[in-house]
Amino acid sequence: MTSSGHTRSAVMAAMLVAAGLLTAYFHGTLGSSVLFTHLFYIPIILGALWWGRRGISVALFLSLFLVVSHWLYTKTLFNADDLFRALLFVVVSVLVIALREKILSTEAALQQQIIAHEKARAELNRYQVRLEELVRERTEALMAANRKLHEEIAEREKINSSLRESENQYRLLFDNANEAIFIAQGEQIRFHNPGLTALTGYSNEQFTDGTFLSLVHPEDRELVTNRYRQRLAGEPVPASYPFRIHAADGSTLWVEINSVLIQWQGQMATLNFLRDISARKKLEATIRQIQKMDAIGVLAGGIAHKFNNALAGITGNTDLLKYSLPDNPAVKRYSEAVFRSVHEMVGLTQQLVAYARGGKYQPEKQSLSALIDEVVSLMPSEDEKQVHIETVFAADTPQVEADRLQLRTVLLAVINNAAEAITKAGHIRIETFSAQMDETAADAFTGLIPGWYAALSITDDGKGMPESVRARVFEPFFSTKFIGRGLGMAAAYGIIKNHGGYIFIDSEPGRGTVVNILLPACP
Repeated sequence: MTSSGHTRSAVMAAMLVAAGLLTAYFHGTLGSSVLFTHLFYIPIILGALWWGRRGISVALFLSLFLVVSHWLYTKTLFNADDLFRALLFVVVSVLVIALREKILSTEAALQQQIIAHEKARAELNRYQVRLEELVRERTEALMAANRKLHEEIAEREKINSSLRESENQYRLLFDNANEAIFIAQGEQIRFHNPGLTALTGYSNEQFTDGTFLSLVHPEDRELVTNRYRQRLAGEPVPASYPFRIHAADGSTLWVEINSVLIQWQGQMATLNFLRDISARKKLEATIRQIQKMDAIGVLAGGIAHKFNNALAGITGNTDLLKYSLPDNPAVKRYSEAVFRSVHEMVGLTQQLVAYARGGKYQPEKQSLSALIDEVVSLMPSEDEKQVHIETVFAADTPQVEADRLQLRTVLLAVINNAAEAITKAGHIRIETFSAQMDETAADAFTGLIPGWYAALSITDDGKGMPESVRARVFEPFFSTKFIGRGLGMAAAYGIIKNHGGYIFIDSEPGRGTVVNILLPACP
C-alpha cells in the first residue's frame, strides 16, 4: 500500500470514529436521530471516489452502524426511516462509484486520444502555418461579419425606433384629426377615430354593430353604395363627393367623403375621410339665394321704371280729360277712380324700387329701440289672437344711420309676418344688441364688411316654415296666405341690403321663426 493509500485509510478511520462519536452525541445528548446522518455522506462519497467498488464497504458499514445504533438507543430494530437512509447510503455510494468508473473510462479514452493526437501531431505541424492563415482569415471574416451584424442590428433598431415614432405621430394625428376617419370593409366600419363619434354622435358600440350605410340619408344610399362598389372594382370614381347622413340627435348633416383603396387584414377596404360641410352647403344656398334676389332686384327695378313711366302717362292723360270736361260728373267720377288706382300703384312701385335697391333714402341717426317701440304701438290688436310682444333692448346697442320710414316698413313687414304665423295665442320677442364682425364672420354674410353692427332679432313661436318656403320668403309677391299680397318681405330685403346690412331667417316647421337683421353701427 502506498503512502497515499495509508493516508486515505487513516482519514477514513478518523471519519468513522467521528461518525460514532456524533452518533453517541446526537442520540444520547441531543435526542436527535436525523441531522447527524447527513454527515455520513462525506466518508461514503470519499470511499467510493478513492477505492471504487471496494469503497461500497464504507456505505455498508455506516448503514449497518446506523441501524444498530438506532436499535441500541431506541430499542427499535426495523425503523422505516433508518432503513430508507441506510438504503440511500448504498445508493449514493453506487452512483458515485458509477460516476468514478465513467470518469476513469473517459480518462482512458482521453489518454488514447492523446496518443493518437501525438501520432498526428507531426502531420498537423505541416498544416499549422496554413491553419493559422485560415484561422486568421476566418477570424477577420467573422469580425467583419460581426461588425456588419452589429451595424444591421443598429440600423434595425433605428428603423424600429423610427417606425414607433412614426406610428405614435400617425396615431396622434389620427386621434386628433379634425376630420372623421374610418375604414370601411363590406359595409362594416372596421376602424375609426374619435372624430367620427364627435361628428355623428353615435357610440363605438353602435358603429361596431351597425353598417355605415345605416348612417346615410335614404335618398343618398344608392349613390354611396355605387361609388363604394366602383372604387373596389377599380373603376374611375371622383376622389370626393358630398352626401347626407343622419346624426344621433336626429339632425341631417351634409358631409364630403374622400376615399382611397387599402388592404385591411388581407382584404380590400377603403380608407375614408369624412368632413362636415353643412355650413358650406348653407353658405352656398345663401349665396345662390342672394344671387337670385339680386337678379330679381334688377328685374324689379326695370319693371318699376317702366311702370312709373306708364303711370305718369295715365296720370297726365287723366288730368287732361278731367280738365277738358270739367262739367261732366261721370268723367270726374271715373277720373277720381283712376287717380286712386294710380296712387295705389305708385305705392307698389315705390316698394319695387325699394326692393330693387334703387330708392332715394334720407339717412339719419336712428335708435332702434325707439323705432321698435313706435312700430309696436302701431300694431293693430286682433280679437281672435292673443299675441304678446316682448321687447328686450341691450343698453350697448349702437345707433344706426338709416331712413326712418324705410326701417319702419321693414319692422312692420317682419312683425306682421310673425303675428300671422301665430294661429291663436303666441309670443313675439324683439331683441336688440351689438355684434362685432371680424373677417371670418363677415365672409359668412355676403356683402358685409368687418366692424360693429346693430343687431335685431325678431322671434315668434308660430308654426315655422320648411326650407322650400324659407328659400322664397324674400321673392316679390310670394306668400303662403294670400295671392298677390305685395312686396312686404321682399321690400324689407332690398331696404336692408341698400343700407349695407344683412337680413336672414332661421326657421323649422313646428319650431317657430327667427328673423335676424344686421345694420352698420354709427361711428
